[in-house]
Amino acid sequence: MQTWEAKDSLDLVRIALVVTGGLGGVVALVVAYRKQRVAEDANRREEEASRRDEAKLYNERFIAASQLIGHDSAMVRMTGIQAMAGLADDWLAGRQTCINVLCSYLRMPYDHIPGDHDLVRGEREVRLIIIGIISEHLRRDSADSKSWRGYDLDFSGAVFDGGDFSGAHFEGVTSFHGALFVRSEVSFVGATFSHGTTSFIEAEFSGSRVRFEDSSFVSGGVYFGRATLSKGRVSFSGAKFNGAAVGFSGFLLSGGTLSFGSAKFTAGPITLSGVRLEAGELTFWESKFMGAMVSLSGARFAGANVSFVGAEVSDGVINFSMAGLTNGVIRFGHTAFLGGEVKFSEMRFNGGEMVFSDARFDSSSLSFDRAVFQGSTVTFTDTEFTGGGIVDLSRAVVRKCPPVFDSWIEPPRGLIMPPPMKDFAGTETPPVFAEQVSEAIAAADASES
Repeated sequence: MQTWEAKDSLDLVRIALVVTGGLGGVVALVVAYRKQRVAEDANRREEEASRRDEAKLYNERFIAASQLIGHDSAMVRMTGIQAMAGLADDWLAGRQTCINVLCSYLRMPYDHIPGDHDLVRGEREVRLIIIGIISEHLRRDSADSKSWRGYDLDFSGAVFDGGDFSGAHFEGVTSFHGALFVRSEVSFVGATFSHGTTSFIEAEFSGSRVRFEDSSFVSGGVYFGRATLSKGRVSFSGAKFNGAAVGFSGFLLSGGTLSFGSAKFTAGPITLSGVRLEAGELTFWESKFMGAMVSLSGARFAGANVSFVGAEVSDGVINFSMAGLTNGVIRFGHTAFLGGEVKFSEMRFNGGEMVFSDARFDSSSLSFDRAVFQGSTVTFTDTEFTGGGIVDLSRAVVRKCPPVFDSWIEPPRGLIMPPPMKDFAGTETPPVFAEQVSEAIAAADASES
């Protein structure tokens, strides 16, 4: 029979202590876990209560600002607008909603007829304050927590009789669709258009000065399709087109000036296809074409004066394919064709003038493939052919009014003449020189006198 020894008692005590200690540890862990869960639940309830209080506060501020914006007094409306802008800065989740309210105010019916009464002056000031607030937030760096870059702006159908968007960054979806620009000046000077889409489709420019001078069109798209300029001036002078898709398809110029003077076209498609130029002026004075694809295909030149005077073409393509010249003047005087390609394929010269006087043809290629000379006066007088460029008229169709050149015995190197025009008897007509035109005009004047 096994005897119970003292050491066995000691081992038993040790085991009991270990078990008891383990149970105590388990109990301690359970108690600690329950305390942690209780604390977490309390914290969650506090956070939820805080969020509810915060949401309630934001909603109360939103309602209060909205009520002020709807007040009859212009001064009270201005206070509401400032309150709404401040709420947009504080309320990230509701920022777009606050911006929508400010934009919707500009879309409301607006009596823009000039007047001296307080109602008109006060309302105009309210609208200018909204534009100023939005612009100030679009100028802020994207890292700024209060920057509004990238948010959507809906100015569709709004009336602008002033406003300063200079230096703003348009990176979201911005719509000026059907907007009306009247009187005064609206400035986008130095603005940057990137990433997003900005639409001026069917906008109307009537008597205002809208300035996009020194702006940068980097990426995304900016569209002026079917917009109308009847008087006033829309200026892109000094603008940089270096990647964005810019479209003027169906644009109507019936007065005023559309200017791209000193602009730089380095990349991206610039589409003026189907524009109608009935009056006014379209100018690319001293612009530089350095790689962009500029299309005036299907354009109708029916009375406006178009100027490329002093421009420089070094790369890219300028496309006049299937355009029609019936009235007005297109001038390329003092233009330097240093590279790239200019296409006049299938263009119809039915009236008006196209003037290349004092132009320099160095390395560019000008093609008049299947162009029809029907009634326009196209002159190449005092032009310089250095031998590197090509002006190809070999496939042009000359029905009457052939191009006019300086007199020479052999065509300059780089100039490829059109097939000889034939009169009704089938006799070939030699090239028309400028001195012959001058002599004919002098003889006609003498016979009339």
